[in-house]
Parts: sequence; structure tokens; C-alpha cells
Amino acid sequence: MRRTITISIVVILLITLAVILIVNPELIKNIWLWLVGFAGFIYAGIRRLGEMFSGNDRLKELEESNKQIKENHSRITREMEAANKKLAEERAAHAAEIARLNVKINELQEKYEKNEEELLRVSRMNYQEYIDNLPAGEKDKIIDQAWKDVDFGL
Repeated sequence: MRRTITISIVVILLITLAVILIVNPELIKNIWLWLVGFAGFIYAGIRRLGEMFSGNDRLKELEESNKQIKENHSRITREMEAANKKLAEERAAHAAEIARLNVKINELQEKYEKNEEELLRVSRMNYQEYIDNLPAGEKDKIIDQAWKDVDFGL
């Protein structure tokens, strides 16, 4: 829209200038210095107008850039699919190991809780109750060791 308005204004100005110069050719002498002074500006304006009408280069650049973006997108999509597939395979391959480790964790947790309960029970006993609750073989070892450590002064 903006481009169309700009082109329309430039065309109207050029037509108006041409009509004025055709009707009154003496103005060329007065305007000539202005035309020379603004020659660079006029040249740049004409060049921009030419670029506006021949926007194919920019369009080609955009199409090429778009093509590269699509290629990169498809490549990245393929890589992501391959990575997701490999991840699924790795998870499946290690599922048995994960299950085994979970079972081991549960066993160790049960053993810990059992030992914690035993420690709590033992901590509430006095020494003699503890000795009395030991299995016979362990109880004899502790008693023998205690008597070995006694020094009768001999």
C-alpha cells in the first residue's frame, strides 16, 4: 500500500513537472541549476524507483533463504526423530537393569528399616537384657571375651 502511494506521488510530480516545462519552456533556465544541484538526489530517486519495480533480486534472496530454512528444518526434524528413537531403544535396553535396581533398593530399604527397629529395641534394653536375648553361641563368645579381659592381678 505504501509502495503504491509513493509511486503514485512520484508519477504525479513527474507528469506535473513535464506539463509545466512544456507549457512554459523558459522555466528550464531557472530550474536548471536546481536540477544540477539535485542531480544526485534525482539519480538516487530514479535508482530506488528502478529497484522498486525490479524487486526480483530481493524476492530471489528471500526464496533461497526460505529454501535453506526448510532444508535445515527437515534435517533437524530427522535428527530429532533419530535421537528419540535411539532414546527409546536405550530405555528399553536398560529397563531390566532399572527394574533390578529398584528391587535391590526396596530390599535394602526393608533391611534398613528392620535394622533401625532392632537398634531402637536394643537401645531401650539394658546390658543384661541384651545379653539374655542373644543366640546361645554369640552369648558364650561375649561372656568368654569378657572374662579374658579381666585381670585378676596374677
